[in-house]
Amino acid sequence: MDQTDQMNQSDRTCPGRAYLHGSAGRPSKFCYGKMVFSQPRGDAVTTRHRSKLAEALESCRPVPSAKPNILKTLLAVQSALGHVPTSAIPQIAQVLGVTDAQVAGVLSYYSDLRTQPPGRHLIRVCMGESCTANHGGLVLRAIQEHVRVAVGDRTPGGRFTVEQMSCAGNCAVSPTVMIDEDLCGRVTPSDVQSLLEPYT
Repeated sequence: MDQTDQMNQSDRTCPGRAYLHGSAGRPSKFCYGKMVFSQPRGDAVTTRHRSKLAEALESCRPVPSAKPNILKTLLAVQSALGHVPTSAIPQIAQVLGVTDAQVAGVLSYYSDLRTQPPGRHLIRVCMGESCTANHGGLVLRAIQEHVRVAVGDRTPGGRFTVEQMSCAGNCAVSPTVMIDEDLCGRVTPSDVQSLLEPYT
């Protein structure tokens, strides 16, 4: 069985916590149960981030009588590092006293949590009911075509990351796009180029 067959077989079975190896034997992705995560380059927690991660985890460490809050902890990690490195899952689980699979499950479920460092500018397109009804999907597609990147990915130069959000709370002037902390309402596909120009 060659390496490709081994990866395909691991994708199907993926028992517990398994690492699937890409070229040169480097981990390209891993899975917990049926949840498969990509292993982006540079995913390992760097020395610069290690202390920030430790501080975030310590602030969320549950007291003996309290139930661990996985989502709160992951949000704290993302606030400190800008994302939740998949390589930090075992450490997060250990601090909270839960399993790796439980942490991975929450991480994969909530779209607001990201596993890769964001670009210098974060573009978030609201896909709530009002924005969707007012053609927010067309705005999202126009943004993707303009910056040439898929949702959840970062442009090659690291300038932009494009994400979806469940609701921006700006329904009266939908569809809405957030760029960093700037909230933009009544956005149309034809607005995209001029909207992004100040951030290029």
